Amino acid sequence: MAKTTSSNWRSWRSKTALVRFGGAQAVPVTYLSPEALSVVVPAGSGSRDVRVSTAGGTNPGSERDRYTYFQPPTVRSLSVAKAPTAGGDVVRIDGTGFGFATSVYFGKHASPDWSMVNNSEIEATVPPGRPGPVDVTVSSIWGASSVTSADRVTYTAPRPSAYRS
Repeated sequence: MAKTTSSNWRSWRSKTALVRFGGAQAVPVTYLSPEALSVVVPAGSGSRDVRVSTAGGTNPGSERDRYTYFQPPTVRSLSVAKAPTAGGDVVRIDGTGFGFATSVYFGKHASPDWSMVNNSEIEATVPPGRPGPVDVTVSSIWGASSVTSADRVTYTAPRPSAYRS
């Protein structure tokens, strides 16, 4: 939900307005006062111009009338494809949107230690796990990364050592 304010909109007498974020219409629009509306922001990405139309006309638009969508992180690649079931290895995760990362998971297990190198790289310690493939996900205040084939790590059990007496 977003609240938009302006003292320049020409007419609020009808208390109705059409609000668009780029080409997408915001529904519903709630009239708060002659200077303020509340809207549910439609789905989108990137930055979009916000246009408010009333019986009195449409706002002319300016840089201050732009809305920027924030997206969940994405994982593009991992530095390793396999990890030991005991955990402990450090994996480099490359992707996007890591600036507000809050956690890193290997399957259902949180990484015991991770750090953001920059907005597109995280280094995370692999937690212990069971043999088999798991997806590595990065969560942020904007949501969790979607599962893709690029985020898969396979836990491998250690091979029994040959014992000779």
